Amino acid sequence: MTAKNRKRPDEDVLTWGIIGCGDVVRRKSGPALFQAERSQVRSVMRRDLTRAREFASKHGIPVATDEAEKLIQDSQIDVVYVATPPSSHKSYTIEGAKAGKEVVVEKPMGLNADEAREMVEACDAEGVELFVAYYRRFYPQVEKIRELLEEGKAGKPVQAYVHISFTPPADVEWREELEISGGGWFVDVASHRLDLLAFLLGPIEQANGVVTFFESDNELEDTVTLSLKFDSGAQASVQGDFYTHRPSDELYLHGTEGTIYTDDLSEPKVLLSGKEQEEYEVGSLGATHSGLVEHVEEVLLDGASNRSSGADGLITEEVLDNTIRVNY
Repeated sequence: MTAKNRKRPDEDVLTWGIIGCGDVVRRKSGPALFQAERSQVRSVMRRDLTRAREFASKHGIPVATDEAEKLIQDSQIDVVYVATPPSSHKSYTIEGAKAGKEVVVEKPMGLNADEAREMVEACDAEGVELFVAYYRRFYPQVEKIRELLEEGKAGKPVQAYVHISFTPPADVEWREELEISGGGWFVDVASHRLDLLAFLLGPIEQANGVVTFFESDNELEDTVTLSLKFDSGAQASVQGDFYTHRPSDELYLHGTEGTIYTDDLSEPKVLLSGKEQEEYEVGSLGATHSGLVEHVEEVLLDGASNRSSGADGLITEEVLDNTIRVNY
């Protein structure tokens, strides 16, 4: 049910059902939902019913179940949030759409672009919104970067550089199983950065990638260098390094009149160098997903345009298919 035709009596609050309550829900989206003013969580699903009940009890959630279908068909739920590994994103998204629910799905959006395309088509056919949880679009620092670009503070964008590097955690669960994750650490983490570049610089015209597997027994990418060209003519280089263990999360946007950059995308600070030299402290969100949750509320309750749609997510999936997944 979209904002204009919702039939629930309380049109000021969205009721959510969460499928999957693992790490991303515990650390990021859960706190954002529990703090949100216009959202409430009614139901949570996990295959381990005991753990689902423990999570529900801890957070005052009325319903816990081990049946996704039960959650999806609950008439009191407006939004189905798919927070499972990528291998089940497509099926739960399509089921949610057929039940008339708005859907928020975690990233990567699916195992590949074909799955993502099916998800978009299913939600379009049922007239429901599909949001992809690229929450960094709503970070204050990213909104500031977008504002500076729109104001022309760096002139016309020419080149961008993104570097993401970290030591993969020892306890990775499903993230290194291709049939579940749909890719390695670049697909899982750098997808955020690809999405940000499309958000900031517009449609991607061309993408090429180089992938290296340093460990002979490892089927996942250790290092990646990705080159992008945008419709505007701007170019970007995205580098991912999960081998040398150097911590890095940089973003630089070079224009004809200056550079907008941040040394750490997780820090609430943006710098501008060129004709003007400025440092902007932009503040922090209450929780990692707070900006995304607020955006979902604005779209479904206030009629705002969806700025993290399935169509947006599909762009990143197509780039990943053509540059990274082709190497598996």
